[in-house]
Amino acid sequence: MRHNKPVMLACAVMASLTLAACSSSGGSKDDSGKGGPVTLKVIGWKGGATATEADTLKSINAAFEAAHPNIKIDYVYAQGDTYYQKLNAELLAGHAEDVIMTQPSDAPRWAKNGYLADLSDQPWVADLAAPVKPLVTANGKVVVEPNELAGIGLYSNMKLLKAAGISAPPATWPEFVADLKALKQAGQPGLALPDKSAWEIYQAINATAASTVFAGNPNWSDTQAAGKATFAGDAGWKSAMQRIVDLGTQGLIDYKAQLGVDEWSQGSQDFEAGKSAFFLQGSWAMSDLSKGADQGQVRFTPWPGADDGQSTASTAVGTTWGINARTRHKAEAQEYLTFWSQSAAMTPYLTAESSASPFRSIPTPNVPGAETFVSTVAAGRFWVLPAGGWAGSKGQKAMGSAVQSLLLGQSSVDQTLQAYDDAARN
Repeated sequence: MRHNKPVMLACAVMASLTLAACSSSGGSKDDSGKGGPVTLKVIGWKGGATATEADTLKSINAAFEAAHPNIKIDYVYAQGDTYYQKLNAELLAGHAEDVIMTQPSDAPRWAKNGYLADLSDQPWVADLAAPVKPLVTANGKVVVEPNELAGIGLYSNMKLLKAAGISAPPATWPEFVADLKALKQAGQPGLALPDKSAWEIYQAINATAASTVFAGNPNWSDTQAAGKATFAGDAGWKSAMQRIVDLGTQGLIDYKAQLGVDEWSQGSQDFEAGKSAFFLQGSWAMSDLSKGADQGQVRFTPWPGADDGQSTASTAVGTTWGINARTRHKAEAQEYLTFWSQSAAMTPYLTAESSASPFRSIPTPNVPGAETFVSTVAAGRFWVLPAGGWAGSKGQKAMGSAVQSLLLGQSSVDQTLQAYDDAARN
């Protein structure tokens, strides 16, 4: 996952924040030992990239302070490029912030090094959605709290689709292929999978596998981690990868051209400008991608990987909170994470991120244009990318590179899946 995801500020942020339950952490003393308000230091890469993003975090923190008058939040924003350099140095020196923003792939390493407190006994743990808990667990202990399930799916420009006689985003793979052919016949732009950083097409394969692999075997990643399943030996993975390859051989996308386009800048800008009818990207991009099209013309739906109309949504645990194991304000830090497990923080944050709820008791807020994705997740048809397993940053880089070699004709599907297995083991 990227750290600098664009966000959307919901109009109802402040209204939802006022619903926060009033409570107090009690008699902890401040750093001076005089019994005043405790200052809780929190660091994250959210809250400064855009004005709306900053407002979201400020509003949530202000609501927390209003509900906990004995705690003051000192929020430190660090840019994604420098965040880990700063935080790793602080953790090593033993003076990192009390609460730290993490990604699921960070948790095992930081927990192993003794940097993260054990959160297994916290009240919100029992409320975690079943597919989420393993991804915030290390060595049998819950070590971070998830803030969101970010969707990775299909963006559709309905204005362009309607110009080709298409009335709705595709729900099945045959519909998707037929729509791409109809767009081409009508002289309209089709699918964009810009892949300069080797992320986009790799995720398109994963999103297809959500239906061809994980719909029938939601625990496949656990089986793979136990050494009892391989990419090369799984027909569902082969089907997912072959389907993406076939789009190129059928002339429905020019992969060689796509490999030179940056997915985080030019690709998004092209979709906003109406230069592609379909685009794979994360739910966090909903606000920005909606701005460039006519009002109400952008839809965000599950990637249509299934044949039967029951496509499984692809999601990933986005930001998470961890507690510094060396904090002197453990009780206050726990109060902060408990607050983030409640609707007062979750609803505005999820709305801003256009993301799904990781908690069973907190509904995913409706975001215009993303209703189909939200209802699919609510129905339980979703899987979560195992960022702490084979889909971690190291594996992702190696697998994405292998996919690019495949699309350049330098390897076969079978060889690429074998490269996946090699990357997963290293």
